[in-house]
Amino acid sequence: MKRYILAAAVAIGVPFEASAQFVSSVKVEPAQIKAGESAKITVGFDVSGGINCGLRLHYGDGTTQDFKINQTKDVPLVTERVFAKGGDFQIRAEGKTVGLAIKCGGQTQSTTLKVAAPAVASAPASTT
Repeated sequence: MKRYILAAAVAIGVPFEASAQFVSSVKVEPAQIKAGESAKITVGFDVSGGINCGLRLHYGDGTTQDFKINQTKDVPLVTERVFAKGGDFQIRAEGKTVGLAIKCGGQTQSTTLKVAAPAVASAPASTT
């Protein structure tokens, strides 16, 4: 029955996203770390329309990771990431089709993580 409803909605041009799950927030804890430390990233969702969508998490360092959000235990999405170098990293949660899971709806959510560069080891003083 659900397939027929989806097919009918597509046929008449009704956007399916209207009943999809929505990315509602992204936060990182702590908001400031040192290089080599990990940060916890939490993505919140409005799942009043059910749970079955795809998400791409951008870590701000050029890497991404895709997730299927299709079980109650997936909400909220919580993951950890180690950042090896210093800088300001924009963490973004974006709806993305992943396999058969349609993309999570809503606007891309983002936050910034500040990572302090590793301390530079000083050379020992010479004794002559």
